[in-house]
Amino acid sequence: MMMVVGRRSGKDEVEKKRDGLSLFIVDMKEEGEKIDIGGMDRMINDGRREVLFEGGEMWGEKLIGKEGKGF
Repeated sequence: MMMVVGRRSGKDEVEKKRDGLSLFIVDMKEEGEKIDIGGMDRMINDGRREVLFEGGEMWGEKLIGKEGKGF
């Protein structure tokens, strides 16, 4: 399982940067073929990754809490 923070709205559509973020739970066994996880050009010991979803549905039952209130 993986927890993902994402947004539907652009940063220019919200008042604060953290507004509009939603939190999701993703089952890697179910969605694994649709996910590409790569590194980010940051510090060597930085654990952040870029996660790309292709054709996966990240709303509905995968949403934790309210849409746009994930922060």
